[in-house]
Amino acid sequence: MLNVEVRAAPWVGVTEVRVIVNGTVARTITGAAIQQPIDPYGHEGVLRWRGSIPLSELTGGRDAWVVVEAGMPIPRAADIADEDGYDGYIDHVDGDGDGAIDDTGMLRPPRATRDIHWTSWRPGAFPSRSPIPSSSTWTAAAGGLPDERPQRCDERPPRAFAGDHPRGGPGLDGV
Repeated sequence: MLNVEVRAAPWVGVTEVRVIVNGTVARTITGAAIQQPIDPYGHEGVLRWRGSIPLSELTGGRDAWVVVEAGMPIPRAADIADEDGYDGYIDHVDGDGDGAIDDTGMLRPPRATRDIHWTSWRPGAFPSRSPIPSSSTWTAAAGGLPDERPQRCDERPPRAFAGDHPRGGPGLDGV
């Protein structure tokens, strides 16, 4: 007898329990059999499923490698034969979530944008070629107070350096 108890933190999604025998899903438990916590941010409801499965139903009375997984459903995927045949790599998945493997190939994430996110916009502030603007064209919100206007970097007062320290001297120690 295979006795299974599935526990998970309330904020972890568990919608199915899979019993895998020798690398193949032999049984899937879903639906109302799996308990869902009422408060996903609480501390109760960690026991999701408890049950027993006869090993003879799973293994046929022979030795077997048995794994129990719990979580969200695994997306379907397959190695579809291309013009070169099967290449051994998963190259087609359920791209639109309808449960069927699409023959359109793997979905790719959108390309990263190189746009700069500005805190304010001024005519001529966007650089012409470089993705990183020079200090004379960069604009930023100043201080966040309602009566302050955005300033260009070259309009800001210069910062004090170690030699300009009020205690005098070239360094912070006054020497």
